[in-house]
Amino acid sequence: MLHSQPTGERFWITGVAGFIGRAVLMEARKHPGQMHISGIGRGLETMEVLFRTALDIAQPGNISSVTLDRLAAASGPPTHVIHLAAGASVGQSFDSPGQDFQRTVDGSACLFHWLGQHAPHSRVVLASSAAVYGAGLEGPITEDSPCKPTSPYGWHKKIVEDLGQCETQTSGLRVLPARIFSAYGPGLRKQLFWDITQKLTENSETIRLMGNGEEVRDWCHVTDVARTLIDLARSTKAFDVPLRPVNIASGHGVSVASAVRAFCAAFVSPGARAPRLCFSQERRVGDPPSLVGATERLCALELLPSRPFPADLTDTAKWCRKEIHNDPYRFHYAFGNHMDGRTNLPLQPGFQLS
Repeated sequence: MLHSQPTGERFWITGVAGFIGRAVLMEARKHPGQMHISGIGRGLETMEVLFRTALDIAQPGNISSVTLDRLAAASGPPTHVIHLAAGASVGQSFDSPGQDFQRTVDGSACLFHWLGQHAPHSRVVLASSAAVYGAGLEGPITEDSPCKPTSPYGWHKKIVEDLGQCETQTSGLRVLPARIFSAYGPGLRKQLFWDITQKLTENSETIRLMGNGEEVRDWCHVTDVARTLIDLARSTKAFDVPLRPVNIASGHGVSVASAVRAFCAAFVSPGARAPRLCFSQERRVGDPPSLVGATERLCALELLPSRPFPADLTDTAKWCRKEIHNDPYRFHYAFGNHMDGRTNLPLQPGFQLS
């Protein structure tokens, strides 16, 4: 039996306990009274109270017809869905492609089919990825560029985009792919800046990284990504037929080496010099040399691109420092003999940027 259902905009966020999911939830809460927000996904059981209480309805667990039925019984069918539940690592997709397929493709297929049956008039924003473009494209990439993924992660994202098109033809459900470029910000415990954080705790004079440092990325702060996902979901124009993918990007490329130098400068203690960077010159499999997104389509929808890097990078570095201070034993080397008595990292004399 259905509970009393809220009126107005009923937002469902899948994968709400993840990095971008939390940011979407916090951004949605800036619209009090306008949105009834429900979340579904793995990790809700252990999600901090701050985030759990921001949800009107929480449904732990993977996406299935059972969990979706339960969520609908509690909140009513959605008017808007931001679909984030998926695998979230290019590297892990190579190590465990079957698991990445299951997390990304199987759950999406179930969600789209369920929505097509029970909420065919809802608007679905699919959080896709710039990884669908693959390698061989330079400069700002338009949404009409050919998709040639170079990783299982990218292929699985592309398959989900195709599944959305299939459901549109079958039931009329509108699924809008939003291709997110390189998201960063507080809360991301993986990828480049988190890896650098761990390396900075080693007190080494050199930080060694894969690649050549000249790889170019379009870095987008997670709050900008979250804002754009919500704005797309609420945009009537974005869901006009025919539906077309939209890049979430800044339109500005910054090399990995430059991004790392900027992060190190924001991270180390005042007066200390950051370590020298050393790149292996070996290209990582599935790592395109350039991924920068064109933003003309986003602007045509009267939506703002992401702010250019290094937007709020200081806050990202501050969050990483706080994580180390709260739980130093998760990192590589002991802090007891090297901490300066405050919440700072060990002071690292003699370090020089490359």
